[in-house]
Amino acid sequence: MSDPDFHRQWADFYEDVDDVAVSLGLEPVSADDQHVHLKMALRPNIRQIAGMFSAASLFGLADVCATWLAMRHVPQGQFPLLVQSSTNLLTNASSGYAHAVARLVKMGRTIVVAQVDVTDDDDRLLAVVTNTMVPR
Repeated sequence: MSDPDFHRQWADFYEDVDDVAVSLGLEPVSADDQHVHLKMALRPNIRQIAGMFSAASLFGLADVCATWLAMRHVPQGQFPLLVQSSTNLLTNASSGYAHAVARLVKMGRTIVVAQVDVTDDDDRLLAVVTNTMVPR
């Protein structure tokens, strides 16, 4: 079940913040305690020369998705800083949306690990990203 406040939290956060999520045009889809789902439309400013999603845009989508999941679990006033990431780019898409779904792998006192599956509109797996974050 999705958290009904997720869209409001997203909008409130980005009222005052202009970061990579804004540059990439990320859109919130849903969230619960174990998952966050964001999507990103393929637009000219994030395409690579062959007309598909750039690797940087897919990584950015996955990173923001994992961060939002971690933010749901770290203590108020702390932010999950990325300290390690592993990205496997499997295929790509030349139209539509890339969808990122982050799931919590480990929520510890000093470390948060999230895995993000990035798929296209046809549910083809484009990338698998594992992020390790430290709350600060």
